[in-house]
Amino acid sequence: MASFAEDASVYQAIKVEVESLYGLLVPICNRFHFGSHTAARWGRVSRPMVVVLGNHSAGKSTLINHILKSEIQKSGRAPTDSTFTIITGGKKAEHLDGVSLSRSQDFGFSDFEKLFGREFISQVELKVIAGSPLLDRTGLMIVDSPGMIDPPGNVGAARTDMDRGYDFKRVVQWFADRADVILLLFDPDKPGTTFETLNILTTALSHVTQKVLIILNKVDDFRTVHDFARAYGTLCWNLSKVINRKDLPRIYTMFVPPDLDSSHANPEVGTELQKLLRADFGSTREEVIKEVERAPERRIDNAISDLKENIQRLQIHLAVMGACRQSLASRSKMWRSLALFAAASGQLGAGLVAFTKYFKIPKLERMPASFPWKSVLSLSLGSLVVGAVTSWLGRRSVRTLHRKTADNLTAVFNERYKHQIEEGDQHLQSAWISVEPNVRRALEQIPIENLPCEDLKETILLAGMLKTEIPNLDRKARHGYHPDYEMDAQLPYVSSIPTAPVQVEIESDVNQIDAN
Repeated sequence: MASFAEDASVYQAIKVEVESLYGLLVPICNRFHFGSHTAARWGRVSRPMVVVLGNHSAGKSTLINHILKSEIQKSGRAPTDSTFTIITGGKKAEHLDGVSLSRSQDFGFSDFEKLFGREFISQVELKVIAGSPLLDRTGLMIVDSPGMIDPPGNVGAARTDMDRGYDFKRVVQWFADRADVILLLFDPDKPGTTFETLNILTTALSHVTQKVLIILNKVDDFRTVHDFARAYGTLCWNLSKVINRKDLPRIYTMFVPPDLDSSHANPEVGTELQKLLRADFGSTREEVIKEVERAPERRIDNAISDLKENIQRLQIHLAVMGACRQSLASRSKMWRSLALFAAASGQLGAGLVAFTKYFKIPKLERMPASFPWKSVLSLSLGSLVVGAVTSWLGRRSVRTLHRKTADNLTAVFNERYKHQIEEGDQHLQSAWISVEPNVRRALEQIPIENLPCEDLKETILLAGMLKTEIPNLDRKARHGYHPDYEMDAQLPYVSSIPTAPVQVEIESDVNQIDAN
């Protein structure tokens, strides 16, 4: 793949195509309530981003300063910063606090207050660095985060995600979703023993593990080989308890030299072990820096991958919503039939009595005077009452099923994708974990009579994007543009599809029950 710096035109062209495809998805997303904030940010491919996480003394700020070759962030053994700091390049040096950042439309963070609350606004800032070769060349953003710690006196069940005054885990997940590279740093003093760090790794980062580089930093602090082995083993042991797989991810062992202008610390200073570690692990640091510099290239891949994943999730959302709607429609039709039968019986009896009295039918006129006309009339009126009660019970039954369906969506999903689940489709089940909250929220927000139905054109549009447009974008990212797979803006496999939606008449059913 051509790098961001070498061929920015490829990146820009792919960015335009991805945003165009998102433009086709947004109306579907809005109609089916696919996420409260999704539609607002869809259609914008963000700038390349690197997020740096870790314990308070893991060397995050020092590493950022080394990568940028400038003293941007304060660093030290004790916690030096409690805010999220977003660092980017620009022609003029600027510093925006959280309030100014949330007002600005230039950087993509204007919805911070709506997403995370007023308290978070005071804990985020943006620094624009003028004259930074890396930031200017790549358009990169680097996010420095507060050090993760275990607050004293707040352990076990007493811990909450709001210990910092805002939902720290949710904020980290927001940045992780948009990041192209995530550096998770551990230090020798606390190699994987901080609860908050492990919790973030297994929750907020669990769905983006391909972006995460786990780093054991400050290896030049070890005085003996036993110290290094003990810290490395402890980190591996702690990670093995929370990462649910046999093979642990690679752990990058490295250190950051104190001199910003040097790639290696003075080889003549320190113990023999420290000299050895500096020689062996200096190259690992360079690997990590190369991954940071590759973030713009990853942005292209991630933009395409995110588009594909969002389409697949939207497909699941539509399918499960359709299954819920079908279930509600069946229940609605059943009660509608009962209500119509009861009401029709009453109306037929009342009509017979009225017809006989009005037209004085001879055969009926010769009936004995004791014929129970009052009973017939009472029965007819009773049938009307039964019809009204049945109508009320029908509305109540549909609403009850609506609530139960919302509370048991996994059962609906399992039935809808029964064959794929039996075949062991793990990706599908993993995607459902992310989709379920959106479906639940949609069912809570949309009235029963307004539940949208699947449009055949929309269904084929999503399938066509996955089959045609995503592979085309992949080829363009790796080989540049070629006329054989230029995107057709009209998407011809959709234009000939009829626009009539699949008819599942729940709206008319509910309205007719109400009318009865």
